[in-house]
Amino acid sequence: MKKSLITLVGAAALAIVGSGIANASITVALDSSAGGVYKYGISVDSLESLTSGSYFTIYDFAGYVANSAVAPGGWTVSEALTGLTPGTVIVPDSASVINLTFTYTGATTSGPINNLPGFNANSTDTGSNNILGWFTYQAEKTQTTTIDQGDGNLEVPGATSTPEPISMSLLGGGLALLGMLRLRRNK
Repeated sequence: MKKSLITLVGAAALAIVGSGIANASITVALDSSAGGVYKYGISVDSLESLTSGSYFTIYDFAGYVANSAVAPGGWTVSEALTGLTPGTVIVPDSASVINLTFTYTGATTSGPINNLPGFNANSTDTGSNNILGWFTYQAEKTQTTTIDQGDGNLEVPGATSTPEPISMSLLGGGLALLGMLRLRRNK
């Protein structure tokens, strides 16, 4: 019973820490950041298609330099305080920090696509990066032509934000439970 409970709590903690990364069919990654220029690339798995209107949003891009975002051919970029977000995804989003949405306008392209570069933006906030930033995406599944939506973690400019209170409560509760079980076992 104790081993099962410990395994369950550990699995829940891992799910909280790793949520967003494993479920992404489209991933966005920081390729480099130097001198305030942030360069991103995306990868698309083999079960995904980019169709006109597919998009991804980078949230809370601190210190964004207005009109500095660029996208590769076949893509457009927009900036707004409220980013385009898929209806099935909830992410932390400050209403006072710019979000960048990159929208695909090219012909339908199926994955796999490995690290398509050219998604760049400038920031005046070069002091430290937030490794707990977020992105969301919406595209189409290749086999079924159903809409696919998801999210993941992404490094963005700005200080690392504090985790959500609910996540911290779950993680803290799990650690407290592990501590109590250990005390009981040692008696």
